[in-house]
Amino acid sequence: MKKKIEFVRPDYGIIYPDNQRNVNINIYRILSLFTLIFLIIYSIYVFHTFYTIAISANALINAFIFTVEILIGYYSILLFYHLARGFSPINHPLTGRFNSENIDDDNNLPFISVMLPIYKEPFKIVKQTIYAALDINYPTDKYELVIVDDSEQNDVLEVFCKDNGLRYITRDNRKGFKAGGINNALKYIESEFILFIDADHIVERNILKNCLLAIREDTIAVQTRIDFVNMRTYLTSIAAFLQLQFFSLYQRARRPTGSAIFAGGATLFNTKILKSFNGFDPLTIADDTDNSFIFRANGYRIEYIDIVGAWALTPWDPLHLIRQIWRWLTGITRSFRARVFTILRGKSPLYVKIDHFSVGFFPTLSILGWGIAFIFIYLVRNDIELVRSPLLNNTILGISVMIISTLSIITGTLAIFLDDKRILLHKKNIFYKIYVILGFYLLILAAQPLLIGAIFKAWTGVKVSFNRTPKEKKTDDNLSKVMRQYVVYTSVVFLTGLLFLYYALSIPLSDARSITLLISAYAGILPLLIALAWYWKLEGYLDKVSDLTAIDVLKEHALDS
Repeated sequence: MKKKIEFVRPDYGIIYPDNQRNVNINIYRILSLFTLIFLIIYSIYVFHTFYTIAISANALINAFIFTVEILIGYYSILLFYHLARGFSPINHPLTGRFNSENIDDDNNLPFISVMLPIYKEPFKIVKQTIYAALDINYPTDKYELVIVDDSEQNDVLEVFCKDNGLRYITRDNRKGFKAGGINNALKYIESEFILFIDADHIVERNILKNCLLAIREDTIAVQTRIDFVNMRTYLTSIAAFLQLQFFSLYQRARRPTGSAIFAGGATLFNTKILKSFNGFDPLTIADDTDNSFIFRANGYRIEYIDIVGAWALTPWDPLHLIRQIWRWLTGITRSFRARVFTILRGKSPLYVKIDHFSVGFFPTLSILGWGIAFIFIYLVRNDIELVRSPLLNNTILGISVMIISTLSIITGTLAIFLDDKRILLHKKNIFYKIYVILGFYLLILAAQPLLIGAIFKAWTGVKVSFNRTPKEKKTDDNLSKVMRQYVVYTSVVFLTGLLFLYYALSIPLSDARSITLLISAYAGILPLLIALAWYWKLEGYLDKVSDLTAIDVLKEHALDS
């Protein structure tokens, strides 16, 4: 397609990696100092508590409970250190062949394939994505758009591609799901680099040049950040916050060490290096995270540039949001099970190993944290003491441990408020942002018991299929059936929550077990209430919500760039 379709959307320009926003060595030093203080205080508490447990009765039960507790505590400290690292400058020279002086020289630019893998995506959204990809600030004879369609039959899109001179690649099976489709398409790709985009991505015009500026000899990929636009309801705003934390906190922290996690799209890959791995390993349905572990363990960098590379949509309804999280956690845990020794023995630095290990293990750890409530019931029924360090009676240490236990919430909140002001969430007022942040943490807490099945299947090796997350307002015809199944499942969780509540009310609030049981009760009771509410009003809700594509929102904010 030779003609260019001009989109009105924010233009962030070409930003050399050394000039990225939110790099501040003083903030990095201050936050790192606090991290060290938290680490020292918490370690004193941990070692003293284990000493106390060792000379007490029922040591094994208490040791297990406390082990899970301290793993969560240290993970929270790690999160805070991630926040600090997000302000650290890149600690290595930019020695790639592309720089601010030659990036506008068309003769110096490589040929790039922009690859769009899709599966049963609505044509109205895909078409907008295609038009945006054809409006990239890059010489038209230096890049091509390749549609990789895994749908059984998509005559409308195939005819559209044929009429407009776009490459259209399909196959007669779905082996390996998305990764398999990409690997099949790689056989026909000759370009030096490949930019992967998702079906709902409206790419920023300068994405290719911004990615090229971060390329160096040992770089396999450059990941840009993704912004989320359909914050038209409380739910979609919470979903956007979930996604933005991934970029605002985790990905920014990985920037100095080149250890970013491939986010599935808005990512530029070195074709030759990717082909040397025979493409993407399709082991799990979270193939992007899984292959990130593999690439970094083999010594290749995945750079992260904190520049919006694409705008995308979040799920419109709670059912598909939970199913999306379910798919992530299943795939990540399956990857951890298969790659844990690859991560630990790999060529990556110690920080990267700790980070990637924590990514893979945290879904399991969060479920263990919820499951401790069952052990607490046993302790209450048998009048067994919950051992805690006497040091907690010290006011300063007690307050410090309490702060550390809430560090994940503090860190996530700070990450967003200190983030790039051009992100669309910052268009909302401060009260709405606080409202969204509160809802996010309450929803994530309540979602934990719903994800037990995901973790169980991953650890037991049960194969699961890749189910796309609908990005359009109208979902599939089986929505009501799935919602009924959701109500049945949450009914079991609800009964468990009532059990936790019963035992929580039977012991004093001053007992540490009471707080855990109350939190677990909340996590068990709320899912059914949400399920019932959405079961009765979901169709009406979807009818009222305006169905929009990313471009509709971007037009509203184009003048703000």
